[in-house]
Amino acid sequence: MERSRAVRAASGAGDEVIVDGRYALEAAIGEGAFGGVWRARDLETDERLALKVLLPSAAAMAEFRKRLRREAQACVEIAHPNVVPLRAYGETTFDGRPDVPYLVFDLVRGLSLEALLDARGPLSPGEAAALLVQVLDGLEAAHERAIVHRDVKPGNVLVEAPAAALVPPADAGEVARRLGVPPSSDAVWRDLTELTVRLCDFGYAKVQPTESREVSELTVEGTTGGTPFYMSPEQLQAMAVDARSDVYSVGVLLHELVTGRVPFRGDLPAIVKGHFREPLPAWPRPLQRHPLRAIAERATAKAPGERYPTARAMAEALRALGAPPPPLPGRVPPATPGLLARLFGWGRRG
Repeated sequence: MERSRAVRAASGAGDEVIVDGRYALEAAIGEGAFGGVWRARDLETDERLALKVLLPSAAAMAEFRKRLRREAQACVEIAHPNVVPLRAYGETTFDGRPDVPYLVFDLVRGLSLEALLDARGPLSPGEAAALLVQVLDGLEAAHERAIVHRDVKPGNVLVEAPAAALVPPADAGEVARRLGVPPSSDAVWRDLTELTVRLCDFGYAKVQPTESREVSELTVEGTTGGTPFYMSPEQLQAMAVDARSDVYSVGVLLHELVTGRVPFRGDLPAIVKGHFREPLPAWPRPLQRHPLRAIAERATAKAPGERYPTARAMAEALRALGAPPPPLPGRVPPATPGLLARLFGWGRRG
């Protein structure tokens, strides 16, 4: 995997890296094969933000550039408290290559649901319901704007730490330390029912056509995207997907939160076979008759028409079980005219 100067700088080696003359990279939060996310300091406002940038080799490939722009458009249009807000979008010379696109988001001071599951194991039914209501609220806002996420999974669900817990112990894990939050083993994470969820990573989103939106450059037809463990049968077939595909993924996530395991495992053929043909595996004995089980079964029905028709409908089913209402995070500010011009006009910083 390519390692750019930014990765080395964020790890403490080499000169400070400034993106687009404004954002100083401070510490890597996450890195993939094609790009990474860093904690960055805005030199104009002194705020800590999250900056996502493609590695130069990926920036040379049209598909990855489209994916990043698709993510930017989705976040600007959704603007919901349960979706990580986009602050800026641009292109810059980065690691010797010109016109490398990047995104700047609010820095979510918390951990992914994946990290919390790895550390804690299965969640209580109350925790699972409280978290997924918020995920579904964020998805409903996306679906209302004809945007299908297509990659709902624990790694793309961020759980925000309470403001009172933003000074972690000295022995915090590396990612927790860089974010300024307690590690996943800390007591602050023992009850997740009142914490705020932020949905992120719309890079695989299906941006569907509307009267006011052109999608020829933003939608990739005939590709699956996503992560096979959580993909609906129709998505695995690269068929047209709608909101019910995201509902399926949330149903898989519900199963994992309660049992600690995804329903279908093994190699790719075994996973695909499970999504197409096999029923949802049994839950632990104390939960076999829990009402959440019926919700998970309906959400993961093989035929889209047999699932909850909308994310809102599934959220209402969870709330009917007594799931607490989600916290009321701060209002998401509307996108600035400058950001909209840069995004939809594909312009660069002047």
